[in-house]
Amino acid sequence: MTPRSFWRATASMALALGLAMPAARAGVDGGVDAGRLDGLLTALQAQGMAMGSVAVQQGDAAPYLRAIGHARREGAQPPAAAPATSASPDTPPEPATPATRYRIGSISKLLTAVMVLQLADEGALALDDPIARWFPALPGAARITVAQLLQHRSGLGDIKHLPDFETTWMFEPRREAELVQAIAGLPRTFEPGERAEYSNSGYLLLGFIVEKAGGQPYGQALQRRLAVPLGLSDTTFDVRAGLQPLEAASYHWQDAPPVQTDGAESGRTDGHWRLARAADPSVPQGAGGVVSSPRDLVRVIRALFQGRLLQPATFARMRQVRDGFGLGLNPLPGPGPQAWGHEGAIDGFGSVLAYLPETDTALAWCGNGHRLPRDAVVQWMRRALFEPGTRLPSFAPVAAQVGFAVRVQGPAAGPLAPSAVGVRGDAPPLSWARSLPLAFDATRGVWAATLTLTVRDGVPLEFKYLRDGGQWEHTANRVQPLAAGERVQRDDVFNLDADGMALRRAVLAADDRLFDAYHRRDVAGMAAVFSERLEFFHDKGGLNGYADNLRAFEQNFRSPLVVRRERVATDQEVHALGGFGAFHSGSHRFCRALAPAEAGAAAGTQTPGRSAERCETYRFANVWERTPQGLRLLRVVSFDH
Repeated sequence: MTPRSFWRATASMALALGLAMPAARAGVDGGVDAGRLDGLLTALQAQGMAMGSVAVQQGDAAPYLRAIGHARREGAQPPAAAPATSASPDTPPEPATPATRYRIGSISKLLTAVMVLQLADEGALALDDPIARWFPALPGAARITVAQLLQHRSGLGDIKHLPDFETTWMFEPRREAELVQAIAGLPRTFEPGERAEYSNSGYLLLGFIVEKAGGQPYGQALQRRLAVPLGLSDTTFDVRAGLQPLEAASYHWQDAPPVQTDGAESGRTDGHWRLARAADPSVPQGAGGVVSSPRDLVRVIRALFQGRLLQPATFARMRQVRDGFGLGLNPLPGPGPQAWGHEGAIDGFGSVLAYLPETDTALAWCGNGHRLPRDAVVQWMRRALFEPGTRLPSFAPVAAQVGFAVRVQGPAAGPLAPSAVGVRGDAPPLSWARSLPLAFDATRGVWAATLTLTVRDGVPLEFKYLRDGGQWEHTANRVQPLAAGERVQRDDVFNLDADGMALRRAVLAADDRLFDAYHRRDVAGMAAVFSERLEFFHDKGGLNGYADNLRAFEQNFRSPLVVRRERVATDQEVHALGGFGAFHSGSHRFCRALAPAEAGAAAGTQTPGRSAERCETYRFANVWERTPQGLRLLRVVSFDH
């Protein structure tokens, strides 16, 4: 499992957003505690933890509206196909307001689902219709229904799994035929109706069904069916690239590198907001292409629950949940009463739309920059609304102490090396980039250290232990809430299986031998690691064997194109298969040097000190067999291409 930091480094007070600007909000009547929300949002803004807008409406009272941060930190966003760039210093920032519009990502799916269900109410389609009615050339379309698309039960592969989707494909204009063809070429993940798995492909098709069954383009249908009847002033669908009036750009937070003092890491300094590269609007379509605002979104979900958009029986079916999904309307976890709605993410945007029937409360957040993750922002808002006794955080950097005492189980638990056991995490001086060694305490038989950490008030520390500098715990991240000045003692166990560790080392060493030969373009060296009974299944190339693979590598190595392979160290799993051998799964990256033109376009996105290259990550599952000559690669499944 790849470690995921719950927050991204400490903030500089000099970069706190909009401190001199008045809050943009409207007063509220009724049960919404505007003071608590104001305090929370002011803290997020003061510490630069998020940028975006929120709307909360309870009953028929006027909604609470507020925006924090900036809609644009420069005057304009470059064209969608251009690489991300830093903010321009000579164009003034544009503060966010309640009128700012955001790309709402997958909340578009909720709007698409409503329009499809309206067409069902009108008799223009039936939920049990096979989608071959509109896509006769799509393989398997005769066995997939409209309802299965709505509930993610179609088995269609997700278009995001195209091999170059996140590097090039999503940034170029696409037509319907090209999108459908791409979906048709993806492997099916299961039989229609068998189970549920989130898929953007289904909602791309549903957006086109809105057009075909309704007889007008998606953007016009959105205006006629939702925007005009509900008085939505900020909600649009437009496939033109580039920012439109009042539309926010989106950003990722870029940490500054750690500070080195006398050879020791002393923590990170400030970072900066970096413009996110924008997907071409023609790609997400009805799955994620709508632009809107929180004040519009709360109107939509309130109208839906008030019965103003669908017939009662249709709305009841929309809320029938199987495997976590309704028909475009899903139950959402979090504090307070049960919420229904949808979440969204695209480029650097993150959004949540929720309705809590028990309190007749609608909540929408649209963010264009998150250092505190989107879900954490919304969870704290829900605590502010529904847990009046909960102290709300300041998000300011605070110091806390953690004492680590780790007992390593297994015969290799002794002091084998000064840095044999370490810890990584998301609070200076910890980082995910490097491990901090723990010292072996022979008296207690534990690996120990006491650290003073810089944490964010209200944001828990996440961390993991490591063995021998690279063996991660095979568990979820450990989580430790911390408060200012608090002293916490962690007494943990890191389980080690000596035989399992030896097998892991042997498998990774064999894998290293295979790819050392690959990097040398040494086919004979690769053949010495392959079993002569090798079967290799590639999700794009199908099944082949020992001789086929050697011929393929001989041909590939005649090309001048140089490709470098590296394992993703944090997700490698090795398990014994009795006395037969081992099962090895994980992911790896293949990187190729960029041509000069590509390198120029990618300037500013490469790792310092490494020549320009493009890397793509794929997953694999291997079976190794034991032989008198050592481990040999017997079965390979390579996927995500």
